[in-house]
Amino acid sequence: MISRRFLIEADLTRMAELAPPSDVDIRRFSGPDWSLLGDMMQGRRAEQFDQAAAAGRTCLVAWKRRRAVGYAWFSSTIESRHERYDLPLPSDAVYIHQLRVRRSERRQGVASALLSAGLRQGRDRGLRRSWIILDPRNVASVRTIAGVAPSLVLGVVSRLRLPGWIRCWYRALHAPFPIQIRAS
Repeated sequence: MISRRFLIEADLTRMAELAPPSDVDIRRFSGPDWSLLGDMMQGRRAEQFDQAAAAGRTCLVAWKRRRAVGYAWFSSTIESRHERYDLPLPSDAVYIHQLRVRRSERRQGVASALLSAGLRQGRDRGLRRSWIILDPRNVASVRTIAGVAPSLVLGVVSRLRLPGWIRCWYRALHAPFPIQIRAS
């Protein structure tokens, strides 16, 4: 089966400073009790999260009354052992590895606040852009990233997956196109 994803780049020099909802607090989290993220882990094991943290990835968690309602991972690399993709991330970019928000908390600004907090940390370290790989049918996620910072679709990442074998390739667009957010 072949899956195709957009490689989206956001401009951190023009990003929005978005605060979380008033009853949500965003903090860095490094475990060790990953079970606090509950069912948002979607089958991922705590070992995978431990490995990501040990590799230097940053996990931000949104907390609402001591309950995790969302999380996002940020990284200075894109590695096949975590993403199943192996792309060279520019030296002035941060990679958004995962973004999850509890279903009951969606459309409340939690995802935008998590992205804003993580991207602000990257910008404060001198980074100018972010990359994220998204399914183009995931309109909510595409709109969320474009709502935090002006964003361009740079290319398409394809992945062919067969039992016991995965092959990925990237095709840059000749003319990257901006993501336009329309009022709903």
